[in-house]
Amino acid sequence: MSRRRRHAAQFSFFSFQDVMVGTIGVVLIITLILLINVGQRTSIALATSPQVDEAAIAELEARITEIESRPSPDAIASDIQKATKRHQELTHEVDVLSARRTELAAQWRDMLRSGEREELDHLSKRARELQGELDDRRRRKQISYLIAEDSSDALIVELEQGRLITSRTDVGEAPRLRRGTPDQLAGDILAEYATSSARRPTHLLLAIKPSGVPIWKALTRRLRTDPALAHVQLGIDLIAEDMSTTAMFPASTSKP
Repeated sequence: MSRRRRHAAQFSFFSFQDVMVGTIGVVLIITLILLINVGQRTSIALATSPQVDEAAIAELEARITEIESRPSPDAIASDIQKATKRHQELTHEVDVLSARRTELAAQWRDMLRSGEREELDHLSKRARELQGELDDRRRRKQISYLIAEDSSDALIVELEQGRLITSRTDVGEAPRLRRGTPDQLAGDILAEYATSSARRPTHLLLAIKPSGVPIWKALTRRLRTDPALAHVQLGIDLIAEDMSTTAMFPASTSKP
């Protein structure tokens, strides 16, 4: 007697797979529809939205930056407090100085009342005397040349280190000051002499200080080497270093 084998039941997932594929397809279709709808709505919104004013945005940003750069209220309050304190200190100093001034004025009045006025007058008189002596000493160190009234002019040149002072017979003309090297100053002397002698016969008087000897040497070299300067009428006066020349005065005045 033969036995029949029992066959196990066979399972199939074909229906399940169909359901999953169908569900995924539906989800994909819905997603695509939503994306298309969102894209259309975005395009419409961008097309209908107002244009952004970039200039206004830049202005607002600049305004924000300005506001942010301003000092904070705490910093302003601190500055006001410091300024108020300094004002109080200065006010106190002014009050102290005013009180000191009043005190000194009272002391001055008391000193005048106590008989020191005579001492002050004596000191003032002594100061005037010393000033007079100083002016007299200064005048004694000044040299004035008396120029004879003839047909020629006089050009007086004071020589000292690095400079010279020239003055003319005409007392209305202010003395002239020049600076330079000895060779330059020697050239200036000869140039001014040439200008003066071209208008009227002129003689040259040199007031030489010890420090002005280099200028004198440079001038004599030019006089020796230039034959055109042989006619120069030259006078020399040696003066001390602390002396000076003044304006020239006529030697005599004709009476009417």
